Amino acid sequence: MSIFSGAPTAEECRVCHEDLQRFPQLETNNPGRHHDLIGTPVPEIYYSLAPDAPGGVPGDPYDCTACHTFVWDDAQLNYVIQPFRDCLLCHPASLVTGHPRRGNNVHHRTQTFQQRNCRACHGRGMGGGGR
Repeated sequence: MSIFSGAPTAEECRVCHEDLQRFPQLETNNPGRHHDLIGTPVPEIYYSLAPDAPGGVPGDPYDCTACHTFVWDDAQLNYVIQPFRDCLLCHPASLVTGHPRRGNNVHHRTQTFQQRNCRACHGRGMGGGGR
């Protein structure tokens, strides 16, 4: 039973990843978790739970431009960061979906999974397709 309704969407990712009340094991919100990566090495693409950093270079430390672009703002006479909210820009769908024994689903590498607490994610009302 998938937690997604078909292919995952960023909105479906946020149903769980932004709900610290239901998922206290996440410990912090998504921006905080990603900003905690600043200064750590960008992993090789597809080899880590960490995001792929479209503007980063594997092995170099994460910085703001590893994930964000800056554009000139005439009103502010300065460059401003372009926020984005599409999880799948950095976390490929192939790494967030799939069977626990046949695939690369990072959700099945978590402590929750190791404790065999499947209902935490696949229980009633959780995720898109797991209802």
